Amino acid sequence: MKKLAEVYQKGSYHSLVEWDGTQLLVYDSIWLLIDKPGQKGFSFLGKSFTDFTKIRSYFSGASKVTLIGGGSLNDATADRRQFLVEIKMLILEQEIEVDHSHFMRGDVYRIKLGESVKLDVVKGVESEFVTLVDDSRTFLKVFETQLKAMNSQHNLVSSVSPFDAIELSTHPKNSLLITDINMPEISGLKLTKILNQRLPILMMSGEITSDSPDVVSAMECGRVDFVIKSDVKNSSILDKIEALKGSKSLRAVEQGNSGISGKKNLKPVKNLEAMFIGTSTGGVQTLEAILRELGPLPFPVFVMIHMPGQFTREFAKRLNSTYSAFEVIHVERDTQMEKKAVYLGCGDNHFMIFEGEGGFKIKVVHGEKVKGFCPNIDFAFKSLAKNKCRRVGAGILTGMGRDGAQGLLEIKDAGGFTYCQDEDTSVVYGMPKAAKEIGAQQAILNPKQIARWFNDRS
Repeated sequence: MKKLAEVYQKGSYHSLVEWDGTQLLVYDSIWLLIDKPGQKGFSFLGKSFTDFTKIRSYFSGASKVTLIGGGSLNDATADRRQFLVEIKMLILEQEIEVDHSHFMRGDVYRIKLGESVKLDVVKGVESEFVTLVDDSRTFLKVFETQLKAMNSQHNLVSSVSPFDAIELSTHPKNSLLITDINMPEISGLKLTKILNQRLPILMMSGEITSDSPDVVSAMECGRVDFVIKSDVKNSSILDKIEALKGSKSLRAVEQGNSGISGKKNLKPVKNLEAMFIGTSTGGVQTLEAILRELGPLPFPVFVMIHMPGQFTREFAKRLNSTYSAFEVIHVERDTQMEKKAVYLGCGDNHFMIFEGEGGFKIKVVHGEKVKGFCPNIDFAFKSLAKNKCRRVGAGILTGMGRDGAQGLLEIKDAGGFTYCQDEDTSVVYGMPKAAKEIGAQQAILNPKQIARWFNDRS
């Protein structure tokens, strides 16, 4: 190795060296060689660890990183820890190959990718486990106690450090990350956006706050869900954990959506006047996959999704700012479905649906969760069926549990058109599977087929 330059700056050595005919930066004890089109290595003698825009530019388009040496996060300064984490998260985010075979010196297991993590907490772990990260040790204890009280069979690995979550994301036995949203070093939202392709994530918060736009954005990743910390004592938390552990990545869902599934040649459904849709985990991503393909709507569409009202309100805003072919109306009070628009039910309420002279009317019903859900989709679908609404369509999309299946069957029996999402494109194949098992559907469709079905009636 040939040293080309060395600068002592702010208590740290920065060296530019030549290794195997290539220039690379020795940034304190972090030695990285970056391969990208038209460039071998890089030369950057930055003035601080906080110039992450430049750091990101070096990694943009890189296919491989060769680790020559490195240092441990354990004893690093705060600046160096942040620098190391930024590098690691960029590598994870861009799925860059890491070559460790030329490693020369230093305790680097904390920044090695693709190998079993050597954290003490998972030494000797042979069975599947769930990672819990929260900066409150008190809450970690509360969560562990609640799971034991519910006879949970999940192995829980707890930590107050989000850095551990990054390390554990590469562990082959890690099946789920449960993370607090607000943490001082790295937010749970940032963890979610970077790590969601590696494993499913359940976000938590003590309350629904101004973070709701970012939470809704994170939910677009697919296998991401949210729970308020006070709900940890509810057994439904186990259902969420189990459902997310078996969920599909966004990439897998997109691959499924590119194919053809279900019935290719649907019989024409004439004289439909409205469509009603229920969904849960993965619903944000699936609804957007459908809506982005739509032109002007042929009739009103009412959507219910298992999310808190603050989140559905933000989701409606996002949809309105994204799609111009139709309006999205957030339903918080009794509403007549007069427009050919998307009506999105506020997540704090239940709904009843009636047909009158002026079309369909949505009645808001305040109350506690029904069978763990608010809105309860079965409750709304059954009200629609009881009112003999024959000229309607109804569908169940991705989600955990069985909510909506029985109501969908009753709509079918009342003469309505019914469908459910296919398994290949469902992030969580719970609700659609439950509908299929009881024969509630007349068609099984992926998001592209659902959109095509709408457009054919415009």
